Amino acid sequence: MYRIFLWLLIVSLSSGCAMLGGVQESYVVCPYDKVWEASLETMKTGLIAVQDKNKGTIETAWVENPVVGRPYGAFGRNLETDKERARMVVTLTRLNDVTSVGVNEVREHWGFRGGAHLFQWIPVEPSEEAVTDTMKRINAKLKERGCLPA
Repeated sequence: MYRIFLWLLIVSLSSGCAMLGGVQESYVVCPYDKVWEASLETMKTGLIAVQDKNKGTIETAWVENPVVGRPYGAFGRNLETDKERARMVVTLTRLNDVTSVGVNEVREHWGFRGGAHLFQWIPVEPSEEAVTDTMKRINAKLKERGCLPA
């Protein structure tokens, strides 16, 4: 019985970490340079922190938002330091005549951890809506340029 419990614990912990990576991916029949320009133009609606065409990476800067109405602790307190931050990451990969476009959001919550560092950034699930919206905007920009989904 102990072995079964231990095995279930290990499986649940390892799958929990894997779920934090909600990447959406699409494939486009289009030259890499055209996909890069469309993706870069789409992401310029925010502040771009990293753009590396050779590596196929576009990252926005962190955007912080307060978290309103989420109680903390047994007494349901609202902390002034309760906030989240997020950034979008777009990854392009060359695959012969097809280019892979991956979109991911990295989201973190500023929260109480205890110990030596009372508060720190804690990874949380990305917003599926934000990832889907970004992918739709990139696909629309690619369609304007005559690129077709694979």
